[in-house]
Amino acid sequence: MAGVAKFGRLEDGLFALVNGGGGTTDIGAFNLFRTSDGRRMPIFNASVEMLGAEPARLCDDDPALYEAFKEALMMQARAVIWGARQKYPMSPRWTDLLPVFFIGGGLAHPQHQRLAERIGPWLRQNLPGSRGARVVKRPDFGGVEHRSGPDGAHRLCVAAGPSLPEDEIPEVIPPRAIDAPAQQIHLQAEMIGPEQV
Repeated sequence: MAGVAKFGRLEDGLFALVNGGGGTTDIGAFNLFRTSDGRRMPIFNASVEMLGAEPARLCDDDPALYEAFKEALMMQARAVIWGARQKYPMSPRWTDLLPVFFIGGGLAHPQHQRLAERIGPWLRQNLPGSRGARVVKRPDFGGVEHRSGPDGAHRLCVAAGPSLPEDEIPEVIPPRAIDAPAQQIHLQAEMIGPEQV
């Protein structure tokens, strides 16, 4: 996430990140914002599952396994995004396009490409007022020299994030430190109060 925040040239706001790797798919939802003393990045929800490109490839020849894998991958994404919605319901991104950053070497597999196509329609269907998702596949490295071609540059975010100087890594607030806001209950004044007796 730190590499995406730095090299993705991201504006402040809510983001989802899908890192499709060889063995696992890592999905997170975070808010990026600037403060007077730097950038902060509360991570509202995250998940790591053995749903990477190699497990997907092992399911390719069995239609039942292929469908089960497809649903498991979508369930992982839904759980992370919906969990972030519970913790940060006031984000304007819920009624706009939620940017979903796709990175990682496993993204070449059709299952992961299909996931990118399915998140937007799912948001529109299940979240009133949502315009869906905006898939972000290529970071803008803005002057940083690298030898990756345009289709492989996104992988640098994963490698470069941990190597950034400490003052360039946003302060992370982990999901367990963020509570969902208390539900407000609006009751009609239909009871008789002591002043009416």
